Amino acid sequence: MQLATAYCAYIQRDYKKANAYLDQLKAMKLNTRLQDQMMLTNLLVQISSQEKIDAAFEEKNSAITKMVVQQSR
Repeated sequence: MQLATAYCAYIQRDYKKANAYLDQLKAMKLNTRLQDQMMLTNLLVQISSQEKIDAAFEEKNSAITKMVVQQSR
């Protein structure tokens, strides 16, 4: 339920609330599909909440981005 709520908060551009729900999910035991969805939602929130995407931000999130690309193949 927190994952859907986090995504809804993301859609509403309430990134602080979305992060709070995602933080709750980190303590839960999720199956692989939900873990993947949580990573994607987290990546969307992180990208959308940035005013400027710079090299430091890209470096910080490059591991997650690479993993998402590999899993989508």
